[in-house]
Amino acid sequence: MPARPLPGKAPLIYPLDMAGRSKGIKKTSRLFNRTSAYILVLTFSAGALLYRTVSPYFDGPKGVPVRYDADTKTARVTRVIDGDTLEVRYAKGEPGQRIRLLRIDTPERSEPGYEAATAALARLVKGKTVSLEGEGPKKDKYGRWLSYVFAQDVNVNLRMVEDGWSRFETRYGRGRYASQFHRAEQRARVERRGLWTPKGWNR
Repeated sequence: MPARPLPGKAPLIYPLDMAGRSKGIKKTSRLFNRTSAYILVLTFSAGALLYRTVSPYFDGPKGVPVRYDADTKTARVTRVIDGDTLEVRYAKGEPGQRIRLLRIDTPERSEPGYEAATAALARLVKGKTVSLEGEGPKKDKYGRWLSYVFAQDVNVNLRMVEDGWSRFETRYGRGRYASQFHRAEQRARVERRGLWTPKGWNR
């Protein structure tokens, strides 16, 4: 038996469209879908903003803060000290500054591979004008500036890992190029590049 309207109240009647749905319900559905889309866009935007804000500070191992330093300086390489350290001069007449390359750690003077790694770095930067890009701590405990070094468009730090002269070193965090360094180390290891050989020091 059809339901009867309450006394004193006329039944609500919605004009039906051709599909058999009421126009009132269809309008509500469109409004709901539009609102859901707005909420989804706002949620995605907020998440992206949070990631961009937080990830540069917490990309290191065990949550070690790695802060992005937007300052980029240009200097001329005057001396290659070893496979991960060089000396630069920012302007003529200024004293030299020692630069420690971030994310790499090549053999020390007393270790096998020292001369080969040092020569590899020299081929990439000696006598060249380079760009220095900081990230994380400004200096190490020896007072050397911690930087990525770019010779034209080449990330020298990354190239040293890619060519097998160093592991991906995370002492000062993983940094914004972490995925590239990880892939470079894996490729060098598989292809036996540089010191990744049966006689290499870092096998």
